[in-house]
Amino acid sequence: MNDIGKKIKSFRKHKNISQEEFAKSIGISRQSLSGYENGKNEPPFFVISKISEVYTINIDDLYNEKFEFDRKTKIFLKIKDISLIFVILFFFNSLFMVSFAVFLSNYI
Repeated sequence: MNDIGKKIKSFRKHKNISQEEFAKSIGISRQSLSGYENGKNEPPFFVISKISEVYTINIDDLYNEKFEFDRKTKIFLKIKDISLIFVILFFFNSLFMVSFAVFLSNYI
């Protein structure tokens, strides 16, 4: 199975969409989609472009990034975005702790 085929299949499954529905939504046959997902054929650019358009996912992400599926919000997050979120949360947590310490020091 080619890498882009794996990502398309993973994306479709996480969206809980059948091959038939997914293929219809992007204007191809179910057999063509199956061929892409199973690595028998490489999807042409217009198929990747249509997936990007219909499902609002960045084309580069389909080719280059690893995804982690967040079941609570039902969205895909790039691994590097998740790392950035942790950095931001750590920064605000640290900022809060310093602010709280300064606040407490005024009452001690």
